[in-house]
Amino acid sequence: MRSHTPESLASLRATIKDYMVEEGYRPSLNADGEIIFHFEGRICYLQTDAKDHDSLRIVIVNFHPLPTEAARARATVAAQEATASTKVVKIFTLGDDTWCTAELIMHEPERFTEVLGRTLSAIRAALHSFEKALANQN
Repeated sequence: MRSHTPESLASLRATIKDYMVEEGYRPSLNADGEIIFHFEGRICYLQTDAKDHDSLRIVIVNFHPLPTEAARARATVAAQEATASTKVVKIFTLGDDTWCTAELIMHEPERFTEVLGRTLSAIRAALHSFEKALANQN
């Protein structure tokens, strides 16, 4: 596991942000150093890890509230189905909500721009699978 220097991390984030702008996204950087952008009507966080140079993660937090234990049970089953049927993406319940993540290990993370489209397609497929699995429970 290789660590980033502050300069290399800033350069990686700039490369990704510049590419996202070219692709029509409007990314911004938050105080935690996460790249924030909108996808499928949801706020996404693209996280880089200063301690793990090769790790990148896109996270959608709190996208499906779980107001009851019955809702949690249904969402857990749907999340398992979506995660099992989609490469790279995980959907899981956490607290009283549901999260979606796409986690990547790349020896050259600056090449993330080459797989961003496919990663977002996988997220879209997982979210669709999750919603379909929820609907099929009713």
